[in-house]
Amino acid sequence: MYPPLPTCQNFVIPDFISKIIDSIPFLLFDQTRDEFGGRLLVFSLRSQMDLLLKATVLMADGTFDYLNKFIVYSHCSSALLLAYPVLFALTSNRKEATYIAIPDVIRTEAQHHGVSFASHMFISDYEQAWTNAVQRKLITTSISECWFHHVQAIYRWIQSNGLSKTYQDIKKNDKFYVHL
Repeated sequence: MYPPLPTCQNFVIPDFISKIIDSIPFLLFDQTRDEFGGRLLVFSLRSQMDLLLKATVLMADGTFDYLNKFIVYSHCSSALLLAYPVLFALTSNRKEATYIAIPDVIRTEAQHHGVSFASHMFISDYEQAWTNAVQRKLITTSISECWFHHVQAIYRWIQSNGLSKTYQDIKKNDKFYVHL
């Protein structure tokens, strides 16, 4: 029923994956470009895009794992109104040039919907290439990194600098002082 997992970036996406019930499109963008260094796939339903375009605060997060040999990053944008996933992007790399195309896809969809795309705030993980892309393409949008990713980045720094034991000892002392 399902096609085999692709072994290269030139695979064809069948209609039953690019569309949902009643042939409603799900695949918004599918291109391979030199500046991407590979392929970019963007998925969203019209109802999801309506939520995204109405939202003043958007959240974006990704998973940096190989879904296959060539899909490196799975990006999900959510409208904060409901914390509902509204856009999904699969990329073959984590380059700024690739990420820049995602706001362009959203703007194109906004034009098709007869509205403008101007979120007021974008909450994101600490992916610098994504932050740079948002700053370049959505100039009036403020960017905030989420607290979870901030704390996670600090703890990774602690680990990479050999300070894990010191950190754990301090945490034990903090618990002791809280109980006093």
